[in-house]
Amino acid sequence: MSNEINPMAFFQEPSVADLRLLACPGAEELTALIDKHLVEWAKSAGVEKDSFIIPCECPPLPERRRQGPGERVCARRRHLHRH
Repeated sequence: MSNEINPMAFFQEPSVADLRLLACPGAEELTALIDKHLVEWAKSAGVEKDSFIIPCECPPLPERRRQGPGERVCARRRHLHRH
C-alpha cells in the first residue's frame, strides 16, 4: 500500500476548505519553496493557481518583564522563560 498522494486526487477530492499558506516571520523562504511546489503540483492536476500564500503581517508581540533579571514572560505563549 502506497502513502503517496496523487495530485489529481488531492485537488479534485471534496474538501472542507481551500489549501492556503501563511508565512510566519522567519519562515518566508521556506514558505515560498513550499508554495512553489504546491503551485507546480496543482498545475499537474489541471488546477491553475498563482500562489497558495495568504498575504498577511504578523506584528511582534510585546514581552513583559517579571520579578528578577533573566526572567521574562513571553506574551505569545504566556509562560515563564529563564535565561
